[in-house]
Amino acid sequence: MKIGRGLGILGGLLLATSCSVEKENLSPTTSIFDEIQSYTSKNIQQEIENQSNFILYSSEITNSFKEVKNLSYPAINSEIFNLQFYITEFIYATQAYNDIDKEKAFSKYEKAYKKVQKFKNKLPDEEQQRLNQFLVKVKTNMSLIETIKDNS
Repeated sequence: MKIGRGLGILGGLLLATSCSVEKENLSPTTSIFDEIQSYTSKNIQQEIENQSNFILYSSEITNSFKEVKNLSYPAINSEIFNLQFYITEFIYATQAYNDIDKEKAFSKYEKAYKKVQKFKNKLPDEEQQRLNQFLVKVKTNMSLIETIKDNS
């Protein structure tokens, strides 16, 4: 609010000093101040919403790893650990706006995800069901994170 009021006063001073009585002010300065004020408010609101959604989706992924700890097939446990590591790398790279590391981590995540899917047939039915629910949660939330960061 203080910035907007200050910009309004500054714009008013510029308007008063740069206009003659007969002419309308055609200075781009006043329109730029109005544009900056409205643009900034919208950006801040959108960024807050994006950050809160990012935290929500990241938390859901992290919490879902608790559901698939210590499955009966050891190779899948190690691949789930790798999946968790690559997702963590992806989240940190996304937060840092590091597109190169983000793409590397996403590629590694996809490979680990596919390996987990290959191994799931070696699990008992109950564990397969838990793993399938886990994989759906991970894939959904990763897609939502991608959508958020692509739109910001």
